[in-house]
Amino acid sequence: MAENTTNGRDQKPEASPSREIPVGAGDYVVKPGDCIASIAYEHGHSRETILNHPANQELKRARENYHILLPGDRLTIPPICPKEVSAATDMRHRFQLKGTTEFFQIRLLDLAGEPRSNLRYVLVIGPKTFSGTTDEQGELKHAIPPNAKQGRLILYDGSDTEEIELRLGDLNPQGTTSGAQARLTNLGIDCGPIDGILGPKTRKAIKRFQKLRSLEQTGELDDVTLKELETRHGS
Repeated sequence: MAENTTNGRDQKPEASPSREIPVGAGDYVVKPGDCIASIAYEHGHSRETILNHPANQELKRARENYHILLPGDRLTIPPICPKEVSAATDMRHRFQLKGTTEFFQIRLLDLAGEPRSNLRYVLVIGPKTFSGTTDEQGELKHAIPPNAKQGRLILYDGSDTEEIELRLGDLNPQGTTSGAQARLTNLGIDCGPIDGILGPKTRKAIKRFQKLRSLEQTGELDDVTLKELETRHGS
């Protein structure tokens, strides 16, 4: 059982706030499924241009993982700055457009928390289809378009077929109740609807997770629980 101690006295871990509050400023309002990479791609920028813009520093500090934004967050999208290149006339020139590549990566575990290794799969993301087998850690990874929002993962385990609907970018930030609910659900722990409400069913799910991870069963999203949840989920 995990405990925090101060001056030799046992204390319960502090509960973190829900943080279901949008941050940032600017004209662009983040929608479900958005991430910095998809927003930048759709506006003709690199993600670094968006992240490093002075007006977006509050959001950058609050959302350390640019793949995970909260709907309602606000961003400033700078105007496109045309680039001029000098080149000789009457000659052929090759210009390379700097692109951005994002990756879909997932690790599959069974109910006992063991990797589902060497599992055949088909991954469909938009018009792209990938196939293969998971590695020894139960992982698969593929390059996908930055603005991909949904897909399907089809698993073949012997004669059994399992299909998983993928909603890319829909995971809310770590520390929010809705983000914790989604992570618990992805780990196979039913907490009811992902609604951002820390109700009885969500608290029961948190206690189950805490018990599985040998943490104090408080039913609260304290810092220790949030850190373990992020570690187990992977983001």
